[in-house]
Amino acid sequence: MMKNAEGFQVDNPYTNMHEMMPSLPEFEESKQEEGRTVGPVMDASFKDNDFEYLQIIKNEDLEELRELGSGTFGTVYHGKWRGSDVAIKRIKKSCFTGQSSELERLAHEFWWEAEILSKLHHPNVVAFYGVVKDGPGGTLATVTEFMVNGSLRHVLQRKDKYLDRRKRLIIAMDAAFGLEYLHSKKYCTL
Repeated sequence: MMKNAEGFQVDNPYTNMHEMMPSLPEFEESKQEEGRTVGPVMDASFKDNDFEYLQIIKNEDLEELRELGSGTFGTVYHGKWRGSDVAIKRIKKSCFTGQSSELERLAHEFWWEAEILSKLHHPNVVAFYGVVKDGPGGTLATVTEFMVNGSLRHVLQRKDKYLDRRKRLIIAMDAAFGLEYLHSKKYCTL
């Protein structure tokens, strides 16, 4: 997700991060070029010390304030962590029912995405704080920066909120800077 200086979350044109990330073999190849292996990060039965870049956040350290939205794979909440506003995206329990191979694949993709997101640091990209592995019912979650002004899409569609040409230009430039940064990373194909 991208953000702009006005504090809006710029909606990702993709339905999920997997659409803009490389295939797993491409990602593994890029990691090997960097001299790192991918194995432990992708293993559903990970250990805390397997993650060089990931912050593991305890579920008990989070406070859910209100639901922001829900989709096929998860629900997003406005919450608090260490006294700061955050967005908590909880993967639905229903995603973790089914064949063990499917469960393994979902866990694999979750940790793969989390590792990539943990390495993205730019003023125009929503900050990724960490993952929760001990959510309700053993579910997984991600914790990110909370965008106080919400989704840019919703603001642009509101009839009572007018953005003048200057603000629209600033927002467009901020989105372009975020996209340029994401494009410069080997893990993201836009």
